[in-house]
Amino acid sequence: MASDPLRLSFSALAYTLVEALRGLALQGTEWAQGQVDPLRLRLSKIGTLVRVRVRCILLSMSSAYPGKPLFPHLFPMLRS
Repeated sequence: MASDPLRLSFSALAYTLVEALRGLALQGTEWAQGQVDPLRLRLSKIGTLVRVRVRCILLSMSSAYPGKPLFPHLFPMLRS
């Protein structure tokens, strides 16, 4: 029974993070009014090759991903 409150806490935290992302970084995009579950699926479940270098982290996404043009808009918003 102790796992249910922990699972609820994780779900609430994930919802809050996606809601904050939608409010801060997705303003001015077509995804700003999206529901949380489709946003989570579109933004977090992407096949990406991650390369860690000394000074940067390189993300190589598939060229077929339809949301790829959105990411150059997202990263500067999340850094500030």
